[in-house]
Amino acid sequence: LADQAKGVKLKPGDLLLWDGRLVHGSEPAPGLEEGADPAQGGSQPPELLRMAIPVCMVPRRFAQDAEQLAAWREEAVAKGITTKHWPHKQRVQGDAAGPDFHPPDLS
Repeated sequence: LADQAKGVKLKPGDLLLWDGRLVHGSEPAPGLEEGADPAQGGSQPPELLRMAIPVCMVPRRFAQDAEQLAAWREEAVAKGITTKHWPHKQRVQGDAAGPDFHPPDLS
């Protein structure tokens, strides 16, 4: 598949909507690597390459108990638990953030 890969060039502020059922992956943009040689232009601090916020949606009717699921998801956010790509199922990705986690204040 590597020979069929297509790059998507985005500028700051661009929005990319993706169907997660399609094969996908990511690779950091070329730039300063940790420990880069300053003689080769490695004196600049690394920059944020991107910020991604996956948004996964399905019809609400896919959930067996939408109210119970909403309460579970609210608790997951409060505990810093990352959920998986199926918004209508209770699936977690890894452990909770830990005892020092404080959920962000949202406006």
